[in-house]
Amino acid sequence: GMICAVASAPDIILPAKWMAAALGENLAFESPEQAAEFTDLLMRFYNQVVRELNAGNGITFYVFPGEDGNDDLETWCEGYLAGVELSEVNWYEHGDPDVVDELLVPMLLLSGRIREAAERAGEPVPDEDEERRLLEEARAELPDAILDVHRYWMQRRISHPPLRRE
Repeated sequence: GMICAVASAPDIILPAKWMAAALGENLAFESPEQAAEFTDLLMRFYNQVVRELNAGNGITFYVFPGEDGNDDLETWCEGYLAGVELSEVNWYEHGDPDVVDELLVPMLLLSGRIREAAERAGEPVPDEDEERRLLEEARAELPDAILDVHRYWMQRRISHPPLRRE
């Protein structure tokens, strides 16, 4: 999920930044060759995701089954939202906040963040049947939402760091 968000961000997120976030900053390898091979594999995976997003026909989901037997999209969506947070550009400030919110709803629902925010704020949460229905809708909408986010930001991408003018 993180790599999809990184590839779709409104700004370019350098590999050193997202690799450290995904793998930890103190990743140790047995040799420089092993480190180079691992980095090469990860960059090839990143490039595959970029190609799939740019083609606009959907992406390949690499997920494990969850406890309920379904794909563990909660972890995938948490990774996606972690990728959103890696961006130097605040997605809500650079884009239309209402549009960004709408685009991210499936990820926010499936990650459990909407429920957590409602509980923290003391707001009502849906009953079990309503939550199941919302999660099923989010699961069905997720592939299109990923492509919609990518298209949205590719039209607004900042290809260089913003310049500060004094």
